[in-house]
Amino acid sequence: MSHGAMERFGFQLRFSQRSLREIAVVDEISRAMDRAAFNMAKKMNDDIITKLKAVSNDISEVAGAAVWSDAAATPVEDVLSFVEASMVEGYPYELNELFLHKTNYFEMMKYLQGIDINWVRDPLAPEGRVMPVVNGVKIQNLHSTQLAEGGYIGLDGRFPALTVYQYMDPKHGSLPGGMVNVNVYEEERFPYNIVVEMYAERGLALKLPNAVSYKSSGI
Repeated sequence: MSHGAMERFGFQLRFSQRSLREIAVVDEISRAMDRAAFNMAKKMNDDIITKLKAVSNDISEVAGAAVWSDAAATPVEDVLSFVEASMVEGYPYELNELFLHKTNYFEMMKYLQGIDINWVRDPLAPEGRVMPVVNGVKIQNLHSTQLAEGGYIGLDGRFPALTVYQYMDPKHGSLPGGMVNVNVYEEERFPYNIVVEMYAERGLALKLPNAVSYKSSGI
């Protein structure tokens, strides 16, 4: 990592002390804090996806036999093809986590349900939709526009491909294991506003390119 590669970003929210006494305003302040926290997390995730998409590796990523919206599609067999393509001679990596666009995720879910409803109905799973493991591969719905419909990102979860560098300021609080610094203070001059700063300082380095598969289209 070169000097200056750590990126700084965040939000500053300023509230008047008078507004903190208004019950209706307190609700809006809470919602504003939630939106700021969500957007911090979204940027962190999007930055990781962008880094993974820029990978240059020795893998010849393959497309599906047909796009998954086609009646001739074979998503389960396609997953096997992705795994096979990810195995490069001389490296221990093997795709076992597959990240999909929302549309493709539900195409896979519907395909599995069409084969056998018991495949997607797990009485031991938590409430909600849970994609079963397909041929040893965990399939995830990537809630991000960073991945276009028809594309996929595959990882070997045993070998983190990215190293995330981050600086947590010991003077500013955060939750244990958190990734965002939080600083709250009162301004020195009237009207003595309360200022909340949420910020992060992070850098991403791709260390294991052959542990990543990325194809922009094909399913």
